[in-house]
Amino acid sequence: SANARFDLSGIEIHSVTGYRESRFHITSDLDVTSAPISVYDQFEFSDQFSQELRLSGEFSRGDWMIGGYYFNESLFGGTRIALDPVVLASATPTLPPLSSYRQGYYGAGQLDTDAYAVFANLRFEFTDRLAVRLGARYSDESRTVDEELKLDFATPWPPFAAHFPPTPPGARRQAKESWSSFTPSATLEYKAS
Repeated sequence: SANARFDLSGIEIHSVTGYRESRFHITSDLDVTSAPISVYDQFEFSDQFSQELRLSGEFSRGDWMIGGYYFNESLFGGTRIALDPVVLASATPTLPPLSSYRQGYYGAGQLDTDAYAVFANLRFEFTDRLAVRLGARYSDESRTVDEELKLDFATPWPPFAAHFPPTPPGARRQAKESWSSFTPSATLEYKAS
């Protein structure tokens, strides 16, 4: 992350930039027995970027601030479970005898988030004791999901199939949602003494 402040002829510019990268991957024995029945594989890869910029200043009867914010995240994650022929024998009795692990279960998806906001704040002093603070914020966020679930008792393992393997077909869901809001605010400030 990076945090920077600049003063430009009485206007303060404040910038906050952030970047985060996350990688998670674990492989373990799902059935927790000494028999080699299943292989559990879970993963998540995430990249985030954010930027906030604020301009602020003062005048004879108060102060002001305006700013903007942007956030983006790209996340891919899922679970894969390779299964031994012993487990598959009852589920797929029509298959010939198997001699190695099969792909088994595959569930993974991509989630992308984009969000931004603009905001402003003004404080005005009527007297030394009485002031009002007015503010407003508009924000917008959209998310896109692309996920797929599969059962594959035919393709050998290892290795695990590539992300979104083309065969066999599975249940796939693609969707996008957006939200926005406007939030005004008003505060009256009074100093008793």
